[in-house]
Amino acid sequence: MKSLAHPLLYGPPLEERAYQRNVAAACLRESTLAVLPTGLGKTVIALQVMLERLERGRVLMMAPTRPLAEQHADFLASSLEVRVELLTGSVSPAKREPLWQAAQVVVATPQVVEKDLIRGAVKLADFALVVFDEAHRAVGNYAYVFIAEHYDETARQPLVLGMTASPGSTRAAVVEVCSNLRITAIEKRDDGDPDVAPYIQPVQTRWVKVPLPASAARIRKDLQKLQDRLCGQLHQAGLLKRPRKVSTTMLLEAGRKLQVRLRAAGREVPRQVYNLLSVQAMALKVAHALLTVETQGPTQFLDYAARMRKSSKSRATKWLLQKPEWKQAVIDAARSSDEHPKLERLDELVAQELAAGAERIIVFAEIRNTASLMVERLAKLPAARPVRFVGQGSREGDPGMTQKVQKATLEQFRAGDYNVLVATSVGEEGLDIPATEAVIFYEPVPSAIRLIQRRGRTGRDRPGKVFVLITADTRDEAAYWSSRSKEMQMQSLFGGGRMEIELPSRAELGGGSPGRDQPSVARGQTRLGEAPRGNPQAAAGEQKRARNAALRSLRPKGAGAAGDAPAAAPPAEEVRLQVDHREFPSGVARELAQRGITVAPTQLPVGDYLIDGRVGVERKTGADFVGSMLDGSLFRQIKALKQQFRRPLLILEGDDLYTARRVEPKAIRGALAAITGDFGVPILPSADTAETAELLMALLERSRREPGPAQLRPAAGELSPEEQQRHILEGLPGVSAVLAQRLLHHFRSVAAVFTADAAALRAVEGIGALRATAIRDAIEREWEP
Repeated sequence: MKSLAHPLLYGPPLEERAYQRNVAAACLRESTLAVLPTGLGKTVIALQVMLERLERGRVLMMAPTRPLAEQHADFLASSLEVRVELLTGSVSPAKREPLWQAAQVVVATPQVVEKDLIRGAVKLADFALVVFDEAHRAVGNYAYVFIAEHYDETARQPLVLGMTASPGSTRAAVVEVCSNLRITAIEKRDDGDPDVAPYIQPVQTRWVKVPLPASAARIRKDLQKLQDRLCGQLHQAGLLKRPRKVSTTMLLEAGRKLQVRLRAAGREVPRQVYNLLSVQAMALKVAHALLTVETQGPTQFLDYAARMRKSSKSRATKWLLQKPEWKQAVIDAARSSDEHPKLERLDELVAQELAAGAERIIVFAEIRNTASLMVERLAKLPAARPVRFVGQGSREGDPGMTQKVQKATLEQFRAGDYNVLVATSVGEEGLDIPATEAVIFYEPVPSAIRLIQRRGRTGRDRPGKVFVLITADTRDEAAYWSSRSKEMQMQSLFGGGRMEIELPSRAELGGGSPGRDQPSVARGQTRLGEAPRGNPQAAAGEQKRARNAALRSLRPKGAGAAGDAPAAAPPAEEVRLQVDHREFPSGVARELAQRGITVAPTQLPVGDYLIDGRVGVERKTGADFVGSMLDGSLFRQIKALKQQFRRPLLILEGDDLYTARRVEPKAIRGALAAITGDFGVPILPSADTAETAELLMALLERSRREPGPAQLRPAAGELSPEEQQRHILEGLPGVSAVLAQRLLHHFRSVAAVFTADAAALRAVEGIGALRATAIRDAIEREWEP
C-alpha cells in the first residue's frame, strides 16, 4: 500500500488513493464542491488540500454538529504536525479567543464561528482555506451562508472546499449551495468512476413488501374520508387544484396562499380566511396521521392521537379531535391488537443476516417510539444485541441521548458490544459510524440526500446489502420512488467528473444583504404591518416620518430639533452596541455584522439591544407582540424597559401584526396606544431584520454624534420616592430589586443601610459574608477619577 507523504504529516500512515489525489488537485485550483458517497474519505481529501494551503495561511474546517466536529479534530490532530484546536459551544467565548489566535488549523461548528465573527473575536483574513463539511446545508439562513460571504469579502487568498455526499437533485438547488459558498466548480466521484472502482464494494438493494393490516386499513378509511372532506373545502376556496390525492407539499402551498390572503386583507381579516387556516392545519395533521397508520401501524397512530390530546391548544386541534371520523379512527386503533407486519419481517431479516455472518447491522427508523419497540423485539433474538441511537432533543417522555452517550454507544457498536444499531435520522449524516454488512430501512425516505447517506453506511470494505421495507399500496411506495427519481435526476445533472458552475448574481438569487448589494425589501409597507392602501409613496413617506419622529424623541432633553434621520452608515468611531445573547438567532446581529458593526453579546436584564449604555431597545415581531398580549407579559416587559433605561424603544418588525394571530385589531391598536401614550415608549416600525439593523445603525450614528454618560436606569425625577430608594440600593454590589426591598424593610431607610456594618448587613436574608464585605467596600472606598 502506497502511503501519503508530506513534511507536515505524522502518525499512522494513510493510504494514497488515486481518486482522492485527483479530487484534491482539482480543489486546489479553485473553490470546489467535492461530491462523493459516504465512506470514500472526503476528510482525507480535505487533509490533502490543507497540506498545500497551510503554506499560505491558516485553515478553518466546519462541521454542523459537535460530534462530527470532534471526529474531524481527532483525525486532523493525529495526522498533522501543526496545532489543531476544536471550538464548539462547550468552550466559552473568553477561552475561544486565544485559541483562535494560536491554532494553525481550527475545527469548529458553524454556529460558534458565526457568533465569533459577529462579535469581532476573529477575522478570517489570514485563513487560506475554509472547509464546509455537509455543504448541502448552505441554504437559507444557515450559518454557512454568512460565514462564506464574510470569508469571501475579507480573506486575502480565499479558497473554499465544500464536501457532501448529495448536494441536491435539481440544478437550482445545487447552484444555490454553490453560490452561497462562493464555489465555482464541482468535482464528483461515484462507483462508476474508474479511479474509484477499486475501493468500492457492490451493494445489493432489495425491496421487501408487506401488506397493510386489516385494522390499519379500517383506520385509514376513516381518516381518508375526513381528509377528502377537508381538502374539498380547500379546493372550493381555490387553494388546491384537486380535492383528492393531495400531498403534504400541496397542503403547505395552500397555507402559503392563505398567508398571502391574510396580508392582503390588512387589519380587517374575513372570518372565512381564519376558518380556512384551521382547515388547512387540520388537513396537515390528518396527512401525518395517515402516514403514521400506513407506515408504522395502529399503535403508533394511537400515540400520535394521545399527544395531540395533551397539547390541544390550537383551534385546529380542538376542531379535529371533535370530528366523528377522527373519533372513530381512535376507537378502531384502541381496539386493534395487530402489529405492523414490518416488525415481523424486520426480525426475520436481522436473524437471517446475523446467521449469514454479519457482524454489524444498522436499522433506520423515522419515529423514536418505533425504534424503542424494535429494540425490545430484537433483543429477544438469540444472536442480536440491539441498541437504540437517537438525537439529543427531548420528546414527550423521551429525553434523548446526550452527545457523550451517543459517542459511547457508537464505540460499543464498533467494539462489538452491540451488533444491531437502531437509529433515527441522527445516524444518517457525518458521524463516524462503523461500516456494516447490512442496512435496513424500516420505511423509505422521500429525500435523495437521506437515501444516499443511509445507503453509504454499507459496502465500504466488503459487499453490502440494503433492505427497504415497504407497505404495499401506501405512501411508502410513493416515498421510495420519489427518492429514487430525485437520485436519478442528480446523477443525470452531474454526469461524471468535473462540472463548472456559472454563478448567478446575488440579486438574481434574491440573496445578498439589503443595504449593501440591493435596497431592503418591503419598503412600501405602511407602518405597523398595515396593508398598503392608496398612494404607496405617501404611505412610505408616512412611515419615514413616524420613524424619524421616534428617533428624534430619543435625543437628550434640551437638544435642538433634528431633521430626517441620517442615512445609516457604520460609525466613524467605536460605539458600544450590546446584544442579548438570546437575540443572536434572530438574524439582526448577522445583518449588523454584514454592515461592519461589531456587537458585544451579553445578558441584558431587559430588552434585546443596548446602544452606548443609554438606549434600550426591545425588538418584537408581529407574532411576538400579539403573543405577549395574550399571555399578559407585554406591559410588564414595557414597564421594565421604561424603568431600566433612560431612553427605551420598541422596534416592531414585520407586516403580520394584524394577521399573526386571531386577535381583534381594536385590541392591538389599544395596546400600541398604551405603550406610546401611557408608558411613553416610542415605537419604530421595521419591515424585516435588515431594516431593523439599519434602524439600530441610525441610532448608533446618533449616539456617536451626541455622546453622553451611560445610564441604565431612569432619572430620579421620573421615579416615586420608594422607587428612588430601591434604585439607589440596587447600585450596590450583588443587590437585586428583591434584596433592595429586604434591606429597606430591615433598616427602614437608605441612610441606615449605608451606615450598617458588615455584621448588621449579614442579618438580612440573602446577604452573606462576601456580599456584605463587597457592599461595605463599595460604600467606603475613596473615589479615584
